[in-house]
Amino acid sequence: MGAPTMEAFPGATRPLPLSIHPIRCSTCTSGTTWTGGDKESPYMHPGGACVSCHAQNGGPKLLVGGSVFATGHEPVDCNGVKPGTDAITVTLTSADGTTHDLPVNSAGNFYIYARGNSLNTPFTATITRGDKSYEMHGAQTSGDCNSCHSVDGANGARGRIVAP
Repeated sequence: MGAPTMEAFPGATRPLPLSIHPIRCSTCTSGTTWTGGDKESPYMHPGGACVSCHAQNGGPKLLVGGSVFATGHEPVDCNGVKPGTDAITVTLTSADGTTHDLPVNSAGNFYIYARGNSLNTPFTATITRGDKSYEMHGAQTSGDCNSCHSVDGANGARGRIVAP
């Protein structure tokens, strides 16, 4: 098998050595996407950086916002995991021990509005579905979850937040 051709990478200006830039599959597992543009909705832009987008575009101020997916490399605007018979909950525990249980909606989104709420940092995060849970490694100071839990991951995150 030879090197990939330019046709394999639409928009590429030159081939990239695969040993340096491994290809990560980005597939919309749910098969459904957000198509509402910037229309305000709790289901909007799953996978986008919620807190910073709201701040930059005059949306309601969020303390925390993120999305939960079926796999680690889902694209922005792909609807995340739908809670089935077992609800999916993201639990944040703030530095003072206060907990916030955030339900995950049918687009995979979870959030806390800033108005009337507080979150002392650093905080920890756990995601639970039924009797299974994942705990995030290390305490966090930013509630803009998808800014690190992006398609490729940033700042030590390996990719998207994935449901147990």
